[in-house]
Amino acid sequence: MLFKDKEFDNALENAAAAIRSTEPPAGAAEAAAARVWKNIAREVLETAPTDLGGQIAGCADVQALLPAYRAGKLTQAREWLVQDHLRECIACRNAAAGVRKGVVLPWTQNETVRRAAMSPARRYAWAAGIVLAAGLTAYSLRDSFLPAPAGERARLEWSDGPVYLLAGNQQRPLRTGDTITEREWLRTPSGTRAFVRLRDGSRVELSERAEVSVGMNRQDTTVYLERGMVIVEAAKRRRGHLNVASGETTVAVTGTVFAVNRGVKGTRVSVIEGSVRVNQPARGRDLAAGDQITSTEWLEPVPIRDEIAWSRNVDAHLKLLGDASALARQIENIRLPGMRYDSRILRTLPAGTVVFVALPNLGETLKQAHQIFEDRIRESAELRAWWEKAVPGKDDPRISDLVEFVRGAAEYLGNEVVIAVVRRPGGEPAVAMLAEVHRQGLREYLDSQLQRLGAHDRPHMQLVNDLVVFAPKADMLREFAAPGTFGSEPFGRRIAEAYRDGAHILFCADLSRLTEGHAVPPALGSGDLRYIVVEQRQSSEGVGQTQATVNFAGERRGIASWLAAPGPMGSLDYVSPGATVAASFVVKQPDLIVDDLLSLAETAHGGFRDEIRSLESQLGIRFRDDIAASLGNDVTVALDGQLIPPAWKFIVEVKDPSRIQQAIDRLVAEYNRRAREQGHRELIAKTRPLWGRSVHSLQFGEGGMDINYAFSDGYLIAAADADTLRRTFRTKDNGNRIRLSRYLTADQYPNFSAVIYHDLSRVGLTI
Repeated sequence: MLFKDKEFDNALENAAAAIRSTEPPAGAAEAAAARVWKNIAREVLETAPTDLGGQIAGCADVQALLPAYRAGKLTQAREWLVQDHLRECIACRNAAAGVRKGVVLPWTQNETVRRAAMSPARRYAWAAGIVLAAGLTAYSLRDSFLPAPAGERARLEWSDGPVYLLAGNQQRPLRTGDTITEREWLRTPSGTRAFVRLRDGSRVELSERAEVSVGMNRQDTTVYLERGMVIVEAAKRRRGHLNVASGETTVAVTGTVFAVNRGVKGTRVSVIEGSVRVNQPARGRDLAAGDQITSTEWLEPVPIRDEIAWSRNVDAHLKLLGDASALARQIENIRLPGMRYDSRILRTLPAGTVVFVALPNLGETLKQAHQIFEDRIRESAELRAWWEKAVPGKDDPRISDLVEFVRGAAEYLGNEVVIAVVRRPGGEPAVAMLAEVHRQGLREYLDSQLQRLGAHDRPHMQLVNDLVVFAPKADMLREFAAPGTFGSEPFGRRIAEAYRDGAHILFCADLSRLTEGHAVPPALGSGDLRYIVVEQRQSSEGVGQTQATVNFAGERRGIASWLAAPGPMGSLDYVSPGATVAASFVVKQPDLIVDDLLSLAETAHGGFRDEIRSLESQLGIRFRDDIAASLGNDVTVALDGQLIPPAWKFIVEVKDPSRIQQAIDRLVAEYNRRAREQGHRELIAKTRPLWGRSVHSLQFGEGGMDINYAFSDGYLIAAADADTLRRTFRTKDNGNRIRLSRYLTADQYPNFSAVIYHDLSRVGLTI
């Protein structure tokens, strides 16, 4: 039988209503309960001679069964009886909690549990603490969990055809101005478009055959999209977010314009203006204007122009999208200050400088960006309307004055600003900001501007030849009163080397002098650290590149020596382009790392090595030889998917997978033996064939943390869950891995020792 959509929906709703309204005959529930109890009682009587504890007559019998109950040794019938009793008896429930924590309870039928009497003062103190904690917790969570005020959630603002409201089993037409409340669904039939105004001021445009409802708590508003397409113009909010929930996809925004299209194959999100956060089970991503994402691989992206062609305001949306994209392109095309290949300020710093930070003068860049933005706002009515709605208080004179102050001050200075820290024996370090002065009148400009802005706490300033020095305290200025000799010191010469290849931003620290007077365990190896130099540049393509170099006084030892010489990293093949964080390392032999860790532990806790040897004897394995020596040098840790719960993955090169698996099996067996002795939950270990591989899983009790891992192509790949592991193998098999080459510094080296990449931004850290 074929139904039209409307007829099918009505039939389904009528059937559901009939089921809900059906009541069982009188006495049917009681009769069913009696039959169930009779069956349970028969099984209990039949198993009583052989089951633990004999007949269950009261609390003492239940408590005697608790260890067996936690170990899973009771029959199903007795387990149900114990569970039923624990729901009703607080004393036995407390006793069960004691068993769960590993407390040995010597209960028998003739014994009673005695508790030490609590003094009245302690009783009142505990009560007050509980009330206070509950009050603070409730207050902090009130916005997220308390219901919003009752009443209107949205209002029908406009439609070009009939619109229906569905609540319970009823369906009624809506008129312009009618309200939608919690748990009510709005539906547009074929040929109808509509606008809905939310309670927070946001506006939602519905396509034909769309169905939505609106929910609120005290902080957030959520639009639930059952099907169809919506275009959301989110209002600027002081707190909370506007969320659009479409199946497993949730879009979180504040003050932006975007479209969500939900169909049978999945959900597609398109951003027209601003930025949104899209959360899906497999990943979380931030999208900017012009970006698009789909929830499944079977749903392909389409041009945003085609996606929103049905909208009544399509021209305005496309104009806004074009203006925002053009603005972004213009700002991206602004030339940043050129790289600097020398620093006069470096040569004037005092001896004893331990921290050196060099930044470009961004005054001209700020001026250009501000001018481009003002011009675009003035020329585009759509962009101006969005700006006025999205940024309340934008005309506050204090904001524009502050921008003008920074721009004006930058025009008096040279192309570099340096922050320096000088170590002073027996006192706090001296901190100052220095810059060359290229125009007369800086002091007068600063005095007039600070007075106009009403700034009372002014920094201390002095002019040394054609350098200006700012410091938080007057006595710190004395350290920079005369030209110093830092440029000829070893640390100064090391910084000068960093300038030779060009620099935008530099951070340099003399670690050897910073750690003077502080005891450092030899096993850490940090006592041999000398300098760290972090260089940030921007390539001709506008890609940010950050490189860190660590210098040592001698041969690296301890933790400082764990990184090996640069080499290939095959573990990165398992990380997708959508990773939020990825850190990869080429390490020295893992068995040597274990030696260092044992030395550190022995220093902190004497006799630790003897304890490890005893444990190894019980397990029949050796951590260094059976596990560490079976691992390779290539390691990657990544967050590759959703943030909550975190979709983590761990990839490490292996030399002998079977030896590692045998060691894991022995560790699990020993853990479970001890867990049984103490009444704790055991590890559930399973192995199953999936995706052409043997996948192992370790679960810490029913509902506990789950770890999945497999061996493939010379690597051990572990992940937070089976889905993350599946996507990890798909990334490797399809070759769709993260490409770091465009984010790395251009030099002659094909490999590196470590790389850290985060949040898909154009920033990498190489060593």
